[in-house]
Amino acid sequence: MIGLNLLSKQKKEKLKEYKVLNTFKLVSYIILVFIILLLAFLYASSYYISNQIENISTNIEKTQSASPDSEISYSKTIKEINEKINSINNIQSEYVLFSNYLMDFTKLVPSSIKINNLSINQETNVIQLDGYAPIRQNFLQFETNLKNSSIIEKLESPISNLIKKEDINFTLSGQMILDEYKLK
Repeated sequence: MIGLNLLSKQKKEKLKEYKVLNTFKLVSYIILVFIILLLAFLYASSYYISNQIENISTNIEKTQSASPDSEISYSKTIKEINEKINSINNIQSEYVLFSNYLMDFTKLVPSSIKINNLSINQETNVIQLDGYAPIRQNFLQFETNLKNSSIIEKLESPISNLIKKEDINFTLSGQMILDEYKLK
């Protein structure tokens, strides 16, 4: 296809100027619309900020002109919060890290001893356990470890634990010493 241009040079120049002017006009319109949108956004932001400042000023005035009843209410709220904090501190002071206690307990158990049942009563601090020892010497070693430990006192071992020489199914109970395992 062959392109044929029948316009004179002057008209071509005018046409180019017209295109440039139209492009400039379009860009000017776009900039004008952008400026209008920006001004609308700034006005809305200004309105919002002035409302927020007015609300804050109102709250400050209410706080400054608070009646004695409000002060009593604040005191009551502070007292309630302090009571809750004290209650939480009391609960935490009674909390025992049994995981640490059990880790120390397992260090006292010889490898030949098998613990079948372990019962801990947190209210009375009593520990009861049932287990198996292949020979009496292993059981006696375990019992000695517990008696000499700093984590159990008043260890009770029924005489039935000592009757057999081999294949001993034993039961022990004692008072746990938990002072060093409480949260401080």
